Amino acid sequence: MVSIQNLDDSRSNSRRDLFGIDLASIPSRMGIRKRILILDDEPSITFSLASCLQPEGMDVIACNDSVAAMRAMAGLRVDAIIADIRLSVINPYEAIQFIQHVRSLHFDLPMIMMSGTDEMKSEVMHAGATCFLQKPLDVDRLVALLKRLDLRDGSLQYAN
Repeated sequence: MVSIQNLDDSRSNSRRDLFGIDLASIPSRMGIRKRILILDDEPSITFSLASCLQPEGMDVIACNDSVAAMRAMAGLRVDAIIADIRLSVINPYEAIQFIQHVRSLHFDLPMIMMSGTDEMKSEVMHAGATCFLQKPLDVDRLVALLKRLDLRDGSLQYAN
């Protein structure tokens, strides 16, 4: 079992999980497990989602701010992103900026955005999100969605 990698400490350059395993060495796209980046400002949400996705055969990178997420993506292959829309009370458009940043580097990377309201749904979809899910999340629906996506080679295709 691979543990959650939490990249919130901006002072750390480590790419190892809680047990010291080098996550960059774990095969992702061509291997059995897919690597999912979860971005939410609430650690309990990232932990809960990771706890649900790992038994489904997915490795998880948990980040609680967009800077940590961008840093993780610079050093690790990511097969899909699940991110909250409301990342900061100071900057309500941080999620939009994050989507734009990701899209500038990875046009086809699946990005599943989530929020407790549908207030910014149209904005995130216009910015390039793949889909939108409303909180509280139906984890079975999320897992089914991730399994339906063909995440191979970073291209978004729906599997039959």
